[in-house]
Amino acid sequence: MRRSLMYVDLGGGAALLATVAVVVLLGVMPVVRLRAEQADRAVQLSNYNEQSKALEAEIGALRARIAHTAELIESRRLTLLPPGQLNTRIAGIIDSAGAMGLEVLSIEPGELQHDEYYNRVPITLSLTGPLPQFVRYLHSMRSESSDLIVREFKIEARAAGGIRADLLTDWLTRAD
Repeated sequence: MRRSLMYVDLGGGAALLATVAVVVLLGVMPVVRLRAEQADRAVQLSNYNEQSKALEAEIGALRARIAHTAELIESRRLTLLPPGQLNTRIAGIIDSAGAMGLEVLSIEPGELQHDEYYNRVPITLSLTGPLPQFVRYLHSMRSESSDLIVREFKIEARAAGGIRADLLTDWLTRAD
């Protein structure tokens, strides 16, 4: 009998152990899983906070750049002449080219074109002279004549030396 009691005790112990294991698995495992999920969420939240701080810093830098750009725009306000000053502007173009050592072969203004905030007068200009002076002329147009935009140009070497350049420009004028 002792043996059968021992088997019953072992069987009961095994059943008890199995019951405890099921209770642990069913009761404790969800808690462990929830804690693991909470830890994962805490890590994600920490990552989101770091990303948010980085974005805030980036936004601050972009705001500073926008403010700086706005100041530059304000400091470079362009005062456009009225379209009636076309002859004065053409004389200035010719004088600038001559001052750079270039000869103006032809200059032809086109029809006045109306845009929303300004007008444009296309001006076709043909020049001849040394290439370095032409390059200097283009640089001076860019820096000193902000109302004159070079849309395209074509350069040809001349047999006698130097170049011939044909420019298509837009002269910006006030929209009266």
